[in-house]
Amino acid sequence: MRIPIAILVLAALAGCATPEQACIRDATRELRVLDTLIGETRANLARGYAVQSESEPTLRLVLCSKPDDHFTFCTEPGLRSIRKPVAIDPETEQRKLTALMRKRQELQRALPARLRACRQEAAGG
Repeated sequence: MRIPIAILVLAALAGCATPEQACIRDATRELRVLDTLIGETRANLARGYAVQSESEPTLRLVLCSKPDDHFTFCTEPGLRSIRKPVAIDPETEQRKLTALMRKRQELQRALPARLRACRQEAAGG
């Protein structure tokens, strides 16, 4: 099994966060998700269609070793991501954007209290 080095490095760095940083990251996670969804929805409205990612099976050519210590090429199954345009209903998409913006405002109003709680917890109290 191969694990990309970048994933291992990110996992190691994630463990380096202080408890306060981890609390702040958790407190702002939903806002980050909403910001991503709001951006996607706005882009869909601007384009007039959505873009959907799908996985498609593929074969990759890789270098393999043989028992006699020689190397050869062989194939390995994999997946590749393809992006396809998808029709949208602009009115439905606008309602979705309005609902996302409303939810974002609610979370934004609650955020200062959540951040204060993170700071208090980190200060030991």
